Amino acid sequence: MRSLVFFLVLVGLGACDKDKGSAERAKDGLAVVPVAYGPNSNVSTEAREKCKFDDDLGDELVQAIPGAGIDSSAGADKRLIAEVTRIQGAEATWEGRISVIVEGKLEQGGETYSFRVKRSSLGGVSGGMGAICRGLDNIAQEMALDIADFVERPSKGAELGE
Repeated sequence: MRSLVFFLVLVGLGACDKDKGSAERAKDGLAVVPVAYGPNSNVSTEAREKCKFDDDLGDELVQAIPGAGIDSSAGADKRLIAEVTRIQGAEATWEGRISVIVEGKLEQGGETYSFRVKRSSLGGVSGGMGAICRGLDNIAQEMALDIADFVERPSKGAELGE
């Protein structure tokens, strides 16, 4: 019985943290501008619609960076802007490594710090778009951790990832 009560208390505490919305957290901490695809990103419409790498990367960044929230407001004191500049291997017929390059910048305290991160992953055993999406999910998680470290200790022209 005690373990059930303890579990319910933990669940309740976790739910309280989620009550504070992403945009509200961004006002107090870091505004993560929604991730965009660059004009030469080379990602198919099918991969954009099914895998939603841009949304996943934004969500992973919010989870990895304390106080971060998705917010496109231009007036935030501390903003993180990321753009997918290149994706290779995100086609349903692809059998091999998927690689992604994201470039961006952190604006804080009147300074701008730029970064470039590259990560790759295998798509999965079963192939097809589902495997591609799983590979992109892994890349989003890894990139978010790389970028979170960068936000903690920013430098100009940082090369992150592999």
